[in-house]
Amino acid sequence: MKLLTVTLLFCFLAGIPPASIADEAPMTRSQGEAILKELRAIHSLLEKQKPQKNTLKPQVPQYLDIDLSGRSFLGNAEAPLVIVEFTDYQCPFCKRFHDETFGKLKKEYIDSGKLRFISMDLPLDFHSNANNAALAAKCADDQQKFWELRELMINNSRNLALSDIEGYAEEAALDMVIFKSCMASKKHQPAIDADKAYAKSVGITGTPTFIIAADTSGEKVRGRKLVGAQPYSSFVGVMKTELNKAKQRAQKQ
Repeated sequence: MKLLTVTLLFCFLAGIPPASIADEAPMTRSQGEAILKELRAIHSLLEKQKPQKNTLKPQVPQYLDIDLSGRSFLGNAEAPLVIVEFTDYQCPFCKRFHDETFGKLKKEYIDSGKLRFISMDLPLDFHSNANNAALAAKCADDQQKFWELRELMINNSRNLALSDIEGYAEEAALDMVIFKSCMASKKHQPAIDADKAYAKSVGITGTPTFIIAADTSGEKVRGRKLVGAQPYSSFVGVMKTELNKAKQRAQKQ
């Protein structure tokens, strides 16, 4: 009886008219076992096609230590929050962050004294103009024009040949003799290489990547890693969380 039921089911799945079974010779045990094996395979295939439950665990926030001493910054040196950006001036996602999020952060947090913003270099090897742009930003910093040139280069991230960069430097009112000499000497290359080495040591491989920290009384801080051109709300959420944690730590001391 069981074998007959199995046979009928197999015929149904295989598209064989059940009536035709009567015309066939009785099924042998080996044939029955073959049919059962086939049915088990079908059952296994159907099980694999069922929607799987999401068993991924929530990602644990990653915290990184970083030394900010001697870094140029935008905002209040005594701000309770700091964001460190790792950027590539030729990176389209860095430009997206600049276009969609940075302006809001500047207005609401940097200009109001709540946030200190620091930019570090991570020119990616496959962006042929990124390293020269990083050098240019540091040469501009020598003339206290870092943020002005940074904005011009990010706004024109598709046009960063050396001649283009020199044009932006002129637009930012840099002393071009000093600027060109700085670029030719590559005196800031060791600093750029140091930023890249630090990024590699802590697993930062793409741009933009951010470290967001609270409790910034010293130059060595520990902050939460945030990757990509995240929306403004993501930055605000992390900053509020880190501020609350810092307050809780202070209350326990």
